[in-house]
Amino acid sequence: MVGQSSKELITEASIRAIYEMLTKIYPFNTWKLPSSRKIKFVVDHKIDLLGQMHMKPFKMVIGTKHQEHFITVVTTIAHEMVHLKLYLDKDPSYNVHRKNFREKTAIIGELFGFDRKAL
Repeated sequence: MVGQSSKELITEASIRAIYEMLTKIYPFNTWKLPSSRKIKFVVDHKIDLLGQMHMKPFKMVIGTKHQEHFITVVTTIAHEMVHLKLYLDKDPSYNVHRKNFREKTAIIGELFGFDRKAL
């Protein structure tokens, strides 16, 4: 039943709802992220990644192979939102996990109690 529960939890609607919720909470609410209407949310049952953020056009892809719990999904979406923020800030390394990325995820990890290594 574990596989079935992750398919019920991780849907395009749930990803959108979690994104919308996070955009209302600090620090995300100060980042001027695009409305969820401007992002395509996709669930992929085949990719070996937790998530991906595509920028042109905006598309957030969440994989199901390696996550099945709510907190993992929320952490993954928060992770992808950091990539999006760095892209909007025109950071040339928006798609990698360098200093700016790690600084933002450290703040999020501390505020939300997320393992910053999971972010």
